[in-house]
Amino acid sequence: MKKLIYTIIVILTLLLISIGSEPDFTPKDSLYIYNGTVITLEDGQPEANAVFVDKGKIVAVGTDPELRHFLKETTQIIDLKGATLLPGFIDPHTHPVASSFLHGMIDLSGFTHRIQKEIWTHLESQIKNYSPGEWILCKGLDVVLVPDLEPPHITYLDSIAPNNPLLIASLSMHSFWGNTLAFNEADINHETPNPNESSFFGRDHSGNLNGYISEQAAFQPFKETVIKALGNDILKEKCVKVLNGYAAHGNTSITSMGITTDDPNVIRLYEHLSSETSSFFNWVLEKFGLLPKRKPTVRNFVFVRDDADHLLPESSNNGDDFFKMMGVKFWYDGSPYTGSMYLNEPFKSSAVNQEKIHVPLGYSGKALWNKDEIANRIQRYDSAGWQVA
Repeated sequence: MKKLIYTIIVILTLLLISIGSEPDFTPKDSLYIYNGTVITLEDGQPEANAVFVDKGKIVAVGTDPELRHFLKETTQIIDLKGATLLPGFIDPHTHPVASSFLHGMIDLSGFTHRIQKEIWTHLESQIKNYSPGEWILCKGLDVVLVPDLEPPHITYLDSIAPNNPLLIASLSMHSFWGNTLAFNEADINHETPNPNESSFFGRDHSGNLNGYISEQAAFQPFKETVIKALGNDILKEKCVKVLNGYAAHGNTSITSMGITTDDPNVIRLYEHLSSETSSFFNWVLEKFGLLPKRKPTVRNFVFVRDDADHLLPESSNNGDDFFKMMGVKFWYDGSPYTGSMYLNEPFKSSAVNQEKIHVPLGYSGKALWNKDEIANRIQRYDSAGWQVA
């Protein structure tokens, strides 16, 4: 009897593992696409007008009606009606975690607003939609694209949002602004030391905070506070929407270039969403609602930040053709939008550089690494088989 029970347990366990690790995205049927221009990117056959796909794999590319002998009774047929079919786009440098963080924020970008008055009028009109104490998050502020835009001072941000923490991200994501409540929530005050020379909290001549936040290290406490306030469920939902957005715009593969997290659970989330097969453990987490339901989405190839290499698996030989941890990204300097980019010659004297970004005259930036230190780090990763960006 015990042997029978043991056998049943083993069989059920193996069955669950097989269910949890099967390739659940493979289409079961065939697909025929015709009556359009098919761009193949193949020198021998640069164009065609029909494609036959079976169980997710391209079987034949050619002309209609010559390919119709492949059709089955269950084949789905799509008439392009003269449209063009392209191979999927590959985005080699993108930031899905940052995009998920920004998803749904108030848009203050120069693509939407052409002058300063439009930006602040739009922001002020949106504040009434938030309950007291709720974070007001904005994105896209760009002092370069909007010529008359002056960076907001903390006193102005306090005046329009006295009851809410307010945080604004620049288009480049290298500079940010917040009101007093945002600084309070992040536990930052006028006595808080700057993380480093390139990443700091802006201050006036008296040492008081002026609302400006430069670069990632200074922004980190704000990001952590906002993520905690939003909650895991909302963030997971945003991650799924952003990946779906890549696919909706024609991308089939992305590279997360310096993924903006040090949390292994975020890596687990993206692995679960993109990998060819979900691990048994991730499958169980999905069944309990702790991970989103898997649906076909973009392939994701991930570089971690140099200060988060604990996220790397033991070997560079990991993952599959749909999700893989690739290596490490280094930042050798900062950004032109914060005046921290490292240049051979000083930043040019201009109204943007001096009056908006506040770059000192004659300043040419600084490297974040000395040459020997970064060379040694790169050598260490390279010798272990990791790619370096």
